[in-house]
Amino acid sequence: MSLHLAMNGSTLGVPDTWSGADRPDFDAATFAALEQGPLPDLNDLVVTISLAQLLRAEYMAPDAELGRALPVDQVAAAHRALAASVARHGLRLELPWHDLPTFEAYRLAHGHQGWTGRRALVAEFFGPLMDQLQTLENERFINALRRAASNAG
Repeated sequence: MSLHLAMNGSTLGVPDTWSGADRPDFDAATFAALEQGPLPDLNDLVVTISLAQLLRAEYMAPDAELGRALPVDQVAAAHRALAASVARHGLRLELPWHDLPTFEAYRLAHGHQGWTGRRALVAEFFGPLMDQLQTLENERFINALRRAASNAG
């Protein structure tokens, strides 16, 4: 499943190479709904991974002309939604920033200059989170295979 962000009638998305199924809009209303709980009829772990990928890409991109898809105010909403989403899976979003202005301030105050500094900082904080989410997804997949095998036999 890919989650897409609809802005000004155009659709931008975070691709998932496994499936092209449901494509709900990733917009301000979706971010607000994710803060309250899982989206109906969607796998919450897949949604959480897609949201983490989107937010990681937002912090990685230096500006709108170079890949940023969300307005500044929606990055903060996406951040809150991701914090709530990862908590539902027993994880914590531990970033020392909560939106683009605080990310930029933290990045510059800690000497992460230029593209390589930005990339290293984002990888430092999002790498462990993405690894944990991938582990959860792998465990879910293995458990589904085990259930299918035990039901078949």
